[in-house]
Amino acid sequence: MTKAEALKKGCLVNAANDEPVFILRAQDRCAPGAVRDWAHRAANLGANGDKVSDAMDVALEMERWQTSHTMKVPD
Repeated sequence: MTKAEALKKGCLVNAANDEPVFILRAQDRCAPGAVRDWAHRAANLGANGDKVSDAMDVALEMERWQTSHTMKVPD
């Protein structure tokens, strides 16, 4: 999901104004693995299969993006 998509239909739309959120960007070398870990944990807790599948797709999109862009370690 791109930034534009997330702002229109992603979790940020549903977050309360005072709700803490944590955003991972594709430039972060850790991001795809962190998203996959979240997806596995969510699946183990019984999350909706489509939600888990979407997260796995985002991890793949991040990895594809990383192949042609500069990545960095978290700063």
